[in-house]
Amino acid sequence: MAEKTREDLLRCLDGAALITRAGERETLSPTLDQVTDSLEGCLDRLRDANPQLWEFAVQIAIHHDDPATHAVAAIGFYKALVHLGVKEVRRCIQRLEKWRLKGQKIETPGRLLMHLLNEKARAATGFNIHDLGTEPSSVIS
Repeated sequence: MAEKTREDLLRCLDGAALITRAGERETLSPTLDQVTDSLEGCLDRLRDANPQLWEFAVQIAIHHDDPATHAVAAIGFYKALVHLGVKEVRRCIQRLEKWRLKGQKIETPGRLLMHLLNEKARAATGFNIHDLGTEPSSVIS
């Protein structure tokens, strides 16, 4: 399980363009310490870039995701807020909450919410949230 979490973290960080290209680094592959430092820097940058959206993304992550993945989940929710807008993200959250209120058991609400947001992102941009950048209209190539 820890290896899968590490792989998810590395994939998300790579998608968020936190790791510089191999030619720009002294080492060809980043160490976990370098990745962790990059994650902290990214979180600080997002917090400073748009504090309101960042706070909303963090609240979504805390409410819907496992504590071990809050930081990575918050980045994904932040991207969704930037590219889809607050109203669309709220609609997806409300859809999830309606299912919960109807008694449907949802074991991984964060994953289901991200699935709903990915559907909206693909329809709007042609890309999954993982492939989108943290700035409006930016895409990770």
